[in-house]
Amino acid sequence: MAIGAALLALWGCEGCGSGETPRNDPSPANLVLLTIDTLRPDHLACYGYERVTSPRIDALAERGVLLANAFAPRGSTWPSLTSLHTGKYPATHGVRNNGETLSEAHVTLAQHLRARGYRTAAFLSNFRQAPNRGFDVVWGLEDDIGALKHVQPQYLWDEAITDRAVEWLRRESPDQPFFLWVHYMDPHEDYLPPPPFHHRFTDPAYAGQTTGRADSLMNATLQRGDLPQSELDHVLGLYDGQIASTDRLLGRVLDELEALGLGGSTLVVFTSDHGEELYQHNRYFFHAASIYDTVLRVPLVMSWPGHLPEGRRVESTVEIVDLVPTLTDLLGLDDVKDPALDGESLLPLLRGDARTRSKSHTFHEWSSTETGAGGPLETIFAVREGRLKLIENPGEIHPDNPPFRRTGQGFVLARRELYDLIADPGEKRNLLDQDIEGKWRAEADRLARTLEEWKKQQGLKATVSGEITEDMRRELKALGYLTDEDEDGK
Repeated sequence: MAIGAALLALWGCEGCGSGETPRNDPSPANLVLLTIDTLRPDHLACYGYERVTSPRIDALAERGVLLANAFAPRGSTWPSLTSLHTGKYPATHGVRNNGETLSEAHVTLAQHLRARGYRTAAFLSNFRQAPNRGFDVVWGLEDDIGALKHVQPQYLWDEAITDRAVEWLRRESPDQPFFLWVHYMDPHEDYLPPPPFHHRFTDPAYAGQTTGRADSLMNATLQRGDLPQSELDHVLGLYDGQIASTDRLLGRVLDELEALGLGGSTLVVFTSDHGEELYQHNRYFFHAASIYDTVLRVPLVMSWPGHLPEGRRVESTVEIVDLVPTLTDLLGLDDVKDPALDGESLLPLLRGDARTRSKSHTFHEWSSTETGAGGPLETIFAVREGRLKLIENPGEIHPDNPPFRRTGQGFVLARRELYDLIADPGEKRNLLDQDIEGKWRAEADRLARTLEEWKKQQGLKATVSGEITEDMRRELKALGYLTDEDEDGK
């Protein structure tokens, strides 16, 4: 597990940032993973946003590598975070929806690290009942604050896990490496930032109808006609306020690492499980029904002083399934080489060499919520190649995730959609709608064949997920993922 010599050989001068020399550390590095639920990168200043929502995240990016085009496999927490921790797509690891279990056949990052002497701990505002194998400590929803979830705003959950994470860091021995994961719930709806963040990006005199509460956002989605701009601006300001609030809490963990003298021996990774639709498609707030990049694109920053470059921006397209092979490479775990991984190490990109990147496509899915009840699995898939993205929806499914479940209408997607992500990054103009010469149909057919080949490969590896347990069902209801109307197992 000693990494110093290996890192010197691996990085050389290419790994240096701002003239620094890579360190020859005699002991294994610590790993801190910081994830923020439902966070869009285009609402962070380090990704070009005009508002100062994220000073601590921005500073972390200045000290490390920012990956500008990172993508999740699905706009749903459990499938996406399971992919992050296994290095495999949902179709491979089998967790296609919230509440499903992970087969013992799949090994998590925490299991790999614990087997090699790491102490492991997870402090979670969401995902508490999920497949968190390999952690010595898992603290979250059903612990001290569990009974108060229905009366406390989410930021109090996030404050509680920050307190517990900082306490854990202070108690741990510096003689043994650790893997600490902290997952924040905000800016997930309800959009209710605490003071002083509630009015940081909103008008205190606002008197509109739409608030940040989930029911109000559902009504805004289902009403006829567009929201007045003042009301949309108010909702966006609340979302941004939650980002600023969570950024402050994340900063407390980073400050504690420095106070304990662990900054130089700790690899810090920051990302999200998925983004959020903010009225861009189908007048939709939330995320679970969408397969557009507003939901699939996530932030990704990696910082390790002396071992990773500082202030580097990587434009290449990557996926969060790439994190497991990347982190095991960086930490010198050469014996963790799983040929079943769908991800690929980003280490060449981090050191400035994109030529060795072998992956040329990213793959994404939306799946129905029927699997936990043993029902049929309805799916929509997407594939990205360069500037083109194809969405394949042969069953003409209109996902019925909340708020649509209340009315029976769904999130409208065409049978097939093709987008030029350079000319149309917002995915507003389906190239197949006005394809008189058939040029774009040919491109769509080609990408569809690539997608079908990938699906065949995934089908050979796919693992059937288990039933949703009663504990999981209670947590999903507390988080708003299930309602009383869903008690039939949907």
